[in-house]
Amino acid sequence: MASMISPELALVDPVLRTDALRALPHVEPFDFLRFKEPQPTYAHSRRPPLALAAAVYAASSLARVAVMDGLFVLGLAAAVLAVNVLH
Repeated sequence: MASMISPELALVDPVLRTDALRALPHVEPFDFLRFKEPQPTYAHSRRPPLALAAAVYAASSLARVAVMDGLFVLGLAAAVLAVNVLH
């Protein structure tokens, strides 16, 4: 049953706090450490083979490194050019 009373009132009113704590569901101590049965999967998601996923990841990582290194070299070249122009 939903209450129309502000939840913040339970912080200051002992009666509302007691009622709010009583309304909480019972939880066993350390229940989060127990293994539960896995939930059945209703939709089987198709995943690519591990070799393909590794190859795509390696290619994207190499491309990212090449782009970042290229930007670094271009920035360094621009800095050297700026120093030479100003001198």
